[in-house]
Amino acid sequence: MKNKNTLKLGDNTVKLGDTVMSRFGEARIITMELTDRPREKHGRKVDEVSWFWVEQNRVVFDLDNGHWSYSENISQV
Repeated sequence: MKNKNTLKLGDNTVKLGDTVMSRFGEARIITMELTDRPREKHGRKVDEVSWFWVEQNRVVFDLDNGHWSYSENISQV
């Protein structure tokens, strides 16, 4: 059964607990929100999303280093 908070458009996904590179250095993802439009600060909480949405700048991340970030500042490690 799929988690209702999972949005995937293929196998290339990012999920809670993954380590990413942000402008503040490497950090683990604590929470993510998928937004309706790029650079919005609030959206729908998700556990996993396709990197497609990250590349569209439609995900806001809370990181374990005390920072939050728009998708445009996140990359894969």
